[in-house]
Amino acid sequence: MTGRDYIVGCHMMSNTLSVRTRTFHGGVNRVTTCRYCPGVPETPSHALQSCSKVRDAVTARHNSLLTKIQHFLTPNFDSVIREPWFNGVEGRMNPDLVLIQGRLLYVVDLTVPYDSTIRFMDSQAQRNVDKYQVLEPLLRTKFQVERVKVLGLAVGARGLYTQTGVDIWATLGLTERQRRCVSAMALKQSCLIWGLFTGNRQPQPTLDTGTSAAE
Repeated sequence: MTGRDYIVGCHMMSNTLSVRTRTFHGGVNRVTTCRYCPGVPETPSHALQSCSKVRDAVTARHNSLLTKIQHFLTPNFDSVIREPWFNGVEGRMNPDLVLIQGRLLYVVDLTVPYDSTIRFMDSQAQRNVDKYQVLEPLLRTKFQVERVKVLGLAVGARGLYTQTGVDIWATLGLTERQRRCVSAMALKQSCLIWGLFTGNRQPQPTLDTGTSAAE
């Protein structure tokens, strides 16, 4: 990380980013709404996750983390399929990764929430599990496997994991060193997003997500 990113990262981890909801409490600013989104409180979560100014960068953060995770997973499985589309009972759906090892198939969907609480992060991961569990019968038939397991993987915007996330990482055969690498990537990408939000950075080129068809 650059020195600038390290300083921003320290502010993120200590929850001291200079958003308006925080500077208001310090008596410097009496406007607490987002400088880009009228009527929305300017909080760290909003600035790093949902502000219209950084929407493309938030998507790019997810995609770059997914690319790194896919790279780490590829040696562990017979087949790794990224963002396939399936026609399920509830319409077309595309989980982030389908992993096949013998007669076992994993569906893995990555989410990068603001890591405010353990409960919130785990709930975001579980929401993805609930969403894609309906694909289990279809995937079992399509890929001729005996077991289908859906996993929701949450990597916090500041690079944090819950114990559930660590357990999923181990289930997929990934190492602590690989997990730390993804953690550092998440934090660095969020530093970039903060720079875009404050106007101190320029947007990066959009990369191909490498989607594939598997209808």
